[in-house]
Amino acid sequence: MTTVGQIIERQGRTLHSTTAGTTVTEALAEMARLEIDGVVVMDGPTLVGIFTSNDFLRKIVSAGLDAASLTVGDVMTRDVSTVGITATSAQCVSMMSRGRFRHLPVLDGDRVAGIVTMLDIMAFSVDGADHDVGDGVS
Repeated sequence: MTTVGQIIERQGRTLHSTTAGTTVTEALAEMARLEIDGVVVMDGPTLVGIFTSNDFLRKIVSAGLDAASLTVGDVMTRDVSTVGITATSAQCVSMMSRGRFRHLPVLDGDRVAGIVTMLDIMAFSVDGADHDVGDGVS
């Protein structure tokens, strides 16, 4: 069974993070540059939240707020679900489906080891699957 530790190892251990004091526009610009949809929000070594493109859409755009006047701390998700590196991909998919979110920080002890997304899990599953492309798949 695939663990999130295996997925993180394959994608590399680069952790994209920001702080609560970063402006939303700065965070969004960095996310666009990195071509990612979410970052963990850290206070030193401590995970304090997560900021995703869904936070931007649901909390700023839909409310008609000015992103330039807000910090990540104003709109981040504070009550963050996490998993340990030994969690299975199935456990993560179940957790994300029930919680209706796509980004899941992964902890290695007290340290944030990375983030897995629903797409990361799907890509890992597809890349590792034994399948014959000529078997009716076009």
